[in-house]
Amino acid sequence: MDSSTAFFLIVVSAGLDIVANLLMKKSDGFRHKLYGIGGIVVVWVAFGILAQVSKVMDLAVAYALWGALAILGTAISARILFGQKINRIGWLGIVLILASVVILKTA
Repeated sequence: MDSSTAFFLIVVSAGLDIVANLLMKKSDGFRHKLYGIGGIVVVWVAFGILAQVSKVMDLAVAYALWGALAILGTAISARILFGQKINRIGWLGIVLILASVVILKTA
């Protein structure tokens, strides 16, 4: 697996994590069990893909990139789908996470 394929798989895995997070939100604390079970299954698949990527990429870089993309995607998706708002401190935290991934990747 080359680096561009690994990056693509990280993006796919992060996308699946976003879906899992949204399913967990829809489960409403497992009141709607199918959403909750779906969220668990999807996050298992996401981690399975991440595990494959970690065979060719440093785990610290892969996991940090995956986490940053998943956090940003979940925040944006929750805003669009559920009307949740993030305050300035929250956005600052997201920016710092993204900046730290860039620094980690270039180090």
